Amino acid sequence: RLVSPGYFEAMGIPALAGRVFGDHDRPGSAFSAVVNDVFARRYFAHESPIGHRVKWGRADERQYPEWFTIVGVVAGVRDRSLERPPTPELYMCLSQMTGSLGEFRPGELSLAIRHSASADSLIRAVRVSAADADPKVLLTNISTMHDVLSHSMTPRKFNLAVLGSFAGLALGLAWIGIYGLIGYSTSLKTREIGIRIALGSGRGGVIRLVLEEACALSLAGIAVGFVLAWGLGRVLESLLFQVN
Repeated sequence: RLVSPGYFEAMGIPALAGRVFGDHDRPGSAFSAVVNDVFARRYFAHESPIGHRVKWGRADERQYPEWFTIVGVVAGVRDRSLERPPTPELYMCLSQMTGSLGEFRPGELSLAIRHSASADSLIRAVRVSAADADPKVLLTNISTMHDVLSHSMTPRKFNLAVLGSFAGLALGLAWIGIYGLIGYSTSLKTREIGIRIALGSGRGGVIRLVLEEACALSLAGIAVGFVLAWGLGRVLESLLFQVN
């Protein structure tokens, strides 16, 4: 991944060891690289990756001549989706990609800006600055990080909304069913209740008789619900992010 100095600060990616790219990483200086913690754990499990050199290549075994010295380790990010864990990443400084590595310079760049201004005013300022720098520059797909995250979570929000709706409907039907069952059970005991009252049982005794059966049904339902919730936990876990 090609990034420029200030990228990690703008994206809020913390440095865990060493340093990140700065103004001293310029054309002509020693080629430097930054890796994420997933890369460090996989390829340098028992030592620090800082100071080691790596060479960047492609699947067609085409190797590029320059070696990159690892100068820092940053935290991994979920840049594909929230469900997929971070993967090993190697960051190279865009400002160093000249000379023998000029072919690395991409035709399209993504610009990350951290600012406290409103999104609308910031977008206008960026468009003006880009036009002043080069009128041929075309800015597309401008969005805030909040919009990006919201869009990535849209399928999960829909699934959870549907699940919540059915859960609410099931809860309502359960309450209606319990009410009807207790009412029907109580109506069958009208004769028994009358005999108890005739023998001197007070109002509290009658209420206790009804509540004992209701509590027994409720406890049985709760026990069955806990068993089902434990069994369906893995299904629910796939719909949530970082929830065990």
